[in-house]
Amino acid sequence: MRKSLLSLLFAILCMSTFAQTKEFSKINQAFLKNSGIIESKEGQSGYYFFYQYDKVAKGKYTYILELVDANYKPIRKINIQRPKYDLLLECTYNGSNFFITFVTKKYEMEVLSYSNEGKKIGSKITSKLSKIEFAYVRQKAYSDLASNNIIPIGKDGVIKLNFKPFSKEKFNVECYDNSLKTKWKFTSENKEKLIETPECLYSSNKYILLSVTKFKSKLDLEVTQHLVLLDAVKGVKIFDQKLNSTKNKKLYINTFIDEEAGELVVIGEYYNNKDNVNKAKSLGLFLNKYDTTGKLLTSKELAWGKDFKKFAKLNPNGTNEDGAFTYFHKIIKTNDDKYFIIGEQYKKSVSALGIAKVILSKGQSGGVMNFDIMDMIVMEMDSAFNIQQLKSYEKKKNSVNLEGGYSYLAPPAISRMMAMYGYFDYLFTSIDKANNKFYASYLSSEKNKETNKKEGYIGTIGYDNGLIHDKLVIKSDANTIRIMQGKPGYVTFLEYYKKKKIMKARLEKINLE
Repeated sequence: MRKSLLSLLFAILCMSTFAQTKEFSKINQAFLKNSGIIESKEGQSGYYFFYQYDKVAKGKYTYILELVDANYKPIRKINIQRPKYDLLLECTYNGSNFFITFVTKKYEMEVLSYSNEGKKIGSKITSKLSKIEFAYVRQKAYSDLASNNIIPIGKDGVIKLNFKPFSKEKFNVECYDNSLKTKWKFTSENKEKLIETPECLYSSNKYILLSVTKFKSKLDLEVTQHLVLLDAVKGVKIFDQKLNSTKNKKLYINTFIDEEAGELVVIGEYYNNKDNVNKAKSLGLFLNKYDTTGKLLTSKELAWGKDFKKFAKLNPNGTNEDGAFTYFHKIIKTNDDKYFIIGEQYKKSVSALGIAKVILSKGQSGGVMNFDIMDMIVMEMDSAFNIQQLKSYEKKKNSVNLEGGYSYLAPPAISRMMAMYGYFDYLFTSIDKANNKFYASYLSSEKNKETNKKEGYIGTIGYDNGLIHDKLVIKSDANTIRIMQGKPGYVTFLEYYKKKKIMKARLEKINLE
């Protein structure tokens, strides 16, 4: 993704000095596959890094899984050797075990399980891929998109979603323990014989929440969405809720589960029942609150032109005076029973450069429309989903050229694809529940008024008894830099130096207090 592996093409300042750093040598950049957070009951306790060591011996590659504490002090290093023709997909951590997924040259998807101490616990061939399926997973493996083949459900296991794209076969969810023995298997009913595309929205040792998109054929633009909640222990369905009502079509954008309160909140956009959601513009925002049995507790629809007028001048289709819509990335519930929704503005515009490319290439490349990514938005709501405030944080506009048929879709439909591929500037949100704080970070750039040079920065919108905002200038001389979530109040930088084949990890504090 553009935001997470940023080529520093602009001139930036020399390296700063940081107390919390970690250096990895002889790294092959193309296979710096995964890094993540190690969490304990007390909060974040460290990080892990999974990468390919720059060495081939006897037809094998060496992969290294390195663990460090919250201050980057080394804990241990685990070496794994695999045939050089195996394709590495991902490394997933569930709090007690690491699950590493490869595809062999026979197109078999193999998962390995390792404990925190580096002991191999188990291995399993979970499926055999067709050539088309292999091409799809290979594309994801060589891009910066998360594979999400293995999904943690707490410290006692993982799940895998099995389905064939654009097939009317039933999908299934298979659960494995830490030794990769099957615990249970859930299979969809699919009584309507539709194409079903499942996506895992939330997982824990108690619940698994799926979004299931259903449609009749590849060419069918009429889709319905269902929320399916599974019992993570038994693998049985708790409820299956169709989002559409008799009056409106609804498409979810984000969800939030409060397990302590036994509540599930869904946020999305609603449309007229006769609308094609891929071509139409939404009528407003909806918020549904369910209990964990599927009972609808609260349902609220907020019309763009009516319910938002006290806070922003919006047209009935959701656009502001500049023609911009809003995509909502994250919904957060604070300890004082408030909801904050992190959004980002966008719009579709004519691309002069794209038109020139189309003309010069005689229609063979480029697109005539751009997808413009604009300011950050934060909406505060009370426990009954009444809007309390709507704040905008200005940042530099970024544009993505829309090639092929994308330019013919409505902006809200394009925004869902842009979010999936990581083109928005939003990065992540870290939550400090104990202190009732959150930190929502995004990536942008601006011109330094003193040097007149462009600087990249990480903007952070925080909450500490009120909304606060800060910018952290990116200072590095690395070839590329990956930005990832640190412990609450911090950002982790992974800097890669191509000539030396060195990766440096450093932790920097967000200065919001």
